[in-house]
Amino acid sequence: LMRLSANGYDLKPASRTAWEYAEEYPELRRFASLYTELRHRESFREGEWDELWRLLREEYRSLVAQCRQGGLVGMLRRIFSLRMLYYR
Repeated sequence: LMRLSANGYDLKPASRTAWEYAEEYPELRRFASLYTELRHRESFREGEWDELWRLLREEYRSLVAQCRQGGLVGMLRRIFSLRMLYYR
């Protein structure tokens, strides 16, 4: 969320779930679905948790690459953004 925020996404209110936040940003739906399943599901078949975690990391890397603003301005905005300070 900090990286998304540094790249111009709205801050996710603490009262909203990842899935509710993804309703505003459809490109986050797969990530939100994987995250929600890993966070709230109680049992997994052998190796299933590792596979879902791998898929979540891949989706994260893809989202960061998609949302990253290019060029010098984008780089400076990411470095000096204070928006991520809102997340504690």
